[in-house]
Amino acid sequence: MSDGEAEQARASEAFLFALLASTEIGPQARVWCVTPGRGQVAVEAARAGPERRVTLTTLDQFQCDAARESAGGRDGVPPPNLAFDCAAQLPKGPFDVALLPMRAGADSEVAWEMLQHACVELELGGRLLCAVDEPRDHWLAGRMEALFGRKVRRDASDEAVAYSGVKRAPLKKVKEFDCAFAFRDRGRLLQVVSRPGVFSHRRLDLGARALIESLELVEENGLVRDFVEPGMRVLDYGCGAGAVGLAAAARAKDASVHFVDSMPRAVACALEGAAKNGLEKCTGEVACDGRVTGAATFDLALLNPPYYSHFKIAELFVAAARDALRRGGRVHVVTKQPDWFLERLPRDFAKVTKRELRGYDVIAGIRK
Repeated sequence: MSDGEAEQARASEAFLFALLASTEIGPQARVWCVTPGRGQVAVEAARAGPERRVTLTTLDQFQCDAARESAGGRDGVPPPNLAFDCAAQLPKGPFDVALLPMRAGADSEVAWEMLQHACVELELGGRLLCAVDEPRDHWLAGRMEALFGRKVRRDASDEAVAYSGVKRAPLKKVKEFDCAFAFRDRGRLLQVVSRPGVFSHRRLDLGARALIESLELVEENGLVRDFVEPGMRVLDYGCGAGAVGLAAAARAKDASVHFVDSMPRAVACALEGAAKNGLEKCTGEVACDGRVTGAATFDLALLNPPYYSHFKIAELFVAAARDALRRGGRVHVVTKQPDWFLERLPRDFAKVTKRELRGYDVIAGIRK
């Protein structure tokens, strides 16, 4: 691995590929990797053993695409023995080695799911190496001890700590991470399926609740205006577990909802939730570039964009809604940072309004 590539790796990932030189990995080993960044440790494992079969798993399609591009290096071609995996389910083994670099402060349930999955899918005698960019770590040490007992090796640097364990027996108890929860909307109880890493996991996010409540408006004359009408085509962009889209689909006869997310397991959860609730006119796709199947055909777009990335992802969400909506279609965006949206939406949407719900602002507009 070149110095430039090493400098781009997070501390946990850099520390793991530094340890690879002293770790026994067979020339034909089956290796499973995850990454908090661009998959450098997977690339190193693949290049160091051309006959190995290396799989790099990411939960998000954007991260998968970025890792594939990074793995191409100067010639743009990733190692031929490196497979990129981004799917609703984690890959099945058996594996001989698992390499799991992690980021401090990341979703602990996702991390625990990955660790347990590695231990389950390893061959007997297989090795799990994991690392975190937190030298004072206690959480990961505890999880490794729960999986491998006290025979866990620890290595530390100034920026990271790594642990190594060998599988001596199958796990006696395997934790189930999938879950379901319910919420009530307009008197109907709706079932939601979720998994670690999926937005609104295990509970209904308050921002999602605000977006759902924005689907109707009590006017000055006391009449209720429903923004979801029979036969409407609704886009739930960045759907997460799909709670908002499920509520929209249940509000009007023959309304159809298209779920879109960059995470395959999120789309799978949303569609499973639709099936649980008997909502037959629901479809889904995985996308991370703002493109949506069925451009200019949707009547309503519902957006709950994340707050990080200095509004780059928010811009992608708004552009996706602009392209997906028909002329006269309506967009609803929930946020706690309304100023950017109030400035951005008028470029493509008319009659832009702001409405406060549950401590959030819902910005709405009509496609020009």
